[in-house]
Amino acid sequence: MKRKIIEAAAAYLSGLFFASFFNWNIFFFISAAAVIALIMHIKGAVVRDFAVIILSFAVGIGYFRIYTNLGYDKIIKFNETDGYFSGEVTQIKTYDGDNASYVLKGKINNDVSAEIYVFMSNTGAEYGDIIDMDCEFSAFENSYIFNSEDYYKSENIYLHADSPHNIKVYPQNSRKIKNFLAEYRENMTEKFKIILGEDCGNFMAGMIFGEKQSLNDNIKTALYRSGIGHILSVSGLHVSVIAAFIMFLLRKMRINRFLSFGIINIFMILLVITANSPVSAVRAMIMLDFIYSAQLFYRQNDTFNSLAWASILICTLNPYSVYSSGFVLSFAGTFGIGVFAPYMTKNIKKDTVLQKLKYNVLTALCASVFIFPFSMYYFDETSLISPVSNIILVPLCTASMITGVAYMLTGSIIPFIYSAYIFIRPVIYLSEKSAEISFLQISKGSQYSAYILFGLCAVCTAIHMIFGKRKFLGTAVIMSFAVFSVFCTSYSVWRYNNFIVSVIGRGRNVSVVINYKGDTNIIDISGNYHSPQYIRKYLGVNGISSVNNLVITKNMNSLYSSYISELKYYKINNLSFSDDFSMNSTFSCEYKDGILVINFNNSKIILSPAKENNHYDGLNVFYGNLPPDINSNIYLGEYDNSEFSDMNNFEIVVYNDGVYRIRRM
Repeated sequence: MKRKIIEAAAAYLSGLFFASFFNWNIFFFISAAAVIALIMHIKGAVVRDFAVIILSFAVGIGYFRIYTNLGYDKIIKFNETDGYFSGEVTQIKTYDGDNASYVLKGKINNDVSAEIYVFMSNTGAEYGDIIDMDCEFSAFENSYIFNSEDYYKSENIYLHADSPHNIKVYPQNSRKIKNFLAEYRENMTEKFKIILGEDCGNFMAGMIFGEKQSLNDNIKTALYRSGIGHILSVSGLHVSVIAAFIMFLLRKMRINRFLSFGIINIFMILLVITANSPVSAVRAMIMLDFIYSAQLFYRQNDTFNSLAWASILICTLNPYSVYSSGFVLSFAGTFGIGVFAPYMTKNIKKDTVLQKLKYNVLTALCASVFIFPFSMYYFDETSLISPVSNIILVPLCTASMITGVAYMLTGSIIPFIYSAYIFIRPVIYLSEKSAEISFLQISKGSQYSAYILFGLCAVCTAIHMIFGKRKFLGTAVIMSFAVFSVFCTSYSVWRYNNFIVSVIGRGRNVSVVINYKGDTNIIDISGNYHSPQYIRKYLGVNGISSVNNLVITKNMNSLYSSYISELKYYKINNLSFSDDFSMNSTFSCEYKDGILVINFNNSKIILSPAKENNHYDGLNVFYGNLPPDINSNIYLGEYDNSEFSDMNNFEIVVYNDGVYRIRRM
């Protein structure tokens, strides 16, 4: 093993992942260690190689546990307690309705240092100002529609403040550079929208600053479905484009290479700060530093080594970065395009146009191969046309980004920004059209899909470690996709042939989806404004593109527009509004006075409000706030007993023999 840093980084990251995700499963650890040891023995590894890997793995596990014990555990003990917090504003996001969210870095009860998240009325506070308040501290929880605990944990934020009161803001007039950059970003975003229009302007702001909250949700969905959603995250492409543009200007000005290196770093740091320091941008900045420093001393840069060093540095500063989808996807994509693709395309000629096209397609395909399992895990679906769309659409995005960067860096002096519309509009149009074609996406479906993909990736890695030849690795990748396709097809057939009732929501937010033989029917019972988001998530996960009946029973006017917007890329055959209806087809269901009764093959499922405290013949599902004297079969709502509260978002599979199977989603 010639490059020890790569093996050390891989083992260190494996230790962090093991400590965070596998909860000390000793059987898994022993099995994985045995397989790795066997492969290394076959490859002729020496004792020193084993020592490097074992030590790095142990350091990863130990560091994660120490970091948790000294930081996370001390802070999380304040969960569900009332207290006082005083802290400096480190992040700000403003929303419609004069609301804002803040991340505050300070102390709980003047004692324990922590960062917390709070959503409240806009106080007008700036970066560096101090906010004092009384509040209730609550831990983040992963939910069906968003894994907030994982997201904020990767940001070192473990608590959020509920019901803030006695709020006091103390202006400090500090953090002038960050406040200037934040104001400059907002001004540029507004100019983008004025010049390019709302959608194209927000798209440009998303590419340059990573500002996605103002971009239309359907456009974001279309970009991810077409396989170019990564363009909205400030990452290697963005940092590279800006760094290349600045380097071009510096070379034209004949600036000394050492001075150029310093100037480039200043601009990259300012870009990362302006984009609120996403881990993907930090990774790109570190790797570009390795590239430029290698040129500085006339040394050869190695992408794999740079990636290894970047992973060690980032995960040493924050080992919880392993929870971040941005971290994982950024490293997977960089490895795919910077390490795997050059290895697999090493012998491909690039003399003719067709050869160059073949090379570009294979490079994009190699990057997609590595992103595929993680995209499936984090986003529930992934695009089959990602390699093609990246070849066609990303250059258009890059061209528009260059005009936007030139416009931004010159203080809006260069008027080329108007031409960006020519590039952005086709990207949005083609993305929306491809998003409407359901067979261009692969949905996760089963909760085991992503794990099967990770297992197949491990098999491919083992085959390459043993045989070390491209043809074996390529064959293993192709066979893995064949195995995964067989699994997805089998799972789809199983779902098609079974009667499945899905209860989706949380507490009073309840919707029911009935699936059988390709017929999908949705009954929104609660009329909660979050319901359309839950339904869209469910349809996307299970690859459902067409809905036969959508029935809204409450808040009909307000929910109509929400459903139309959220389900833009889904075909709805019949949309109706009724607080009293019945439906008969291969099954029957009846809704009246908040009670939904579903009959199928002599099996009955009844959903009713918990306050009714009634029991019916069949499987009883209660929703709402559970009275203490109720004895439910299944409960959907807010209840202290984790046995019940954990049942939010579940499927009831009804077999022909009248047997029920309940599966947590």
